[in-house]
Amino acid sequence: MRNNEGRTQISPELLEQFMKQQEEKIVGPQSEAPTPAPVPQAPTNSGYQVPTDFAYIPSEGKFYPEGHPWKDKDRVEVRYMTTREEDILTNQGYAKAGVLFDKLIESVTVDRVDVDSLFPGDKNAVILNARKNSYGEEYKFAGICSNCLAEFEHTI
Repeated sequence: MRNNEGRTQISPELLEQFMKQQEEKIVGPQSEAPTPAPVPQAPTNSGYQVPTDFAYIPSEGKFYPEGHPWKDKDRVEVRYMTTREEDILTNQGYAKAGVLFDKLIESVTVDRVDVDSLFPGDKNAVILNARKNSYGEEYKFAGICSNCLAEFEHTI
């Protein structure tokens, strides 16, 4: 056995103060009033930048009125899809209301734009770009020939 008596260089008062601080960190301060429960906060994306890409739009922005964010733009910046956009795609209420793709476009486009002011071809370009960025450039699907009823797989 070692004799460590007298070896501590910390005064007992300082040690007691330190131990009390550590206990308060773990247990919390000893007060008579109950502490209110913490209010849950919505998660933030602080610190995480969602990557972006450019979608080339078929109208090249030529037919949008002056002042429109896409006027004379041949491409628009589009964010990659996150779980937020996945939630939009699986939202049954949006699907039933027929606004699912409009909500997706609102969410992935960097420019804030009224989706109702966009041309259908430009909307499709944004949707296809978001799909490409999230799931890859090739789209494989199975089909049935309408003439001979043979099953086939096709990739576009």
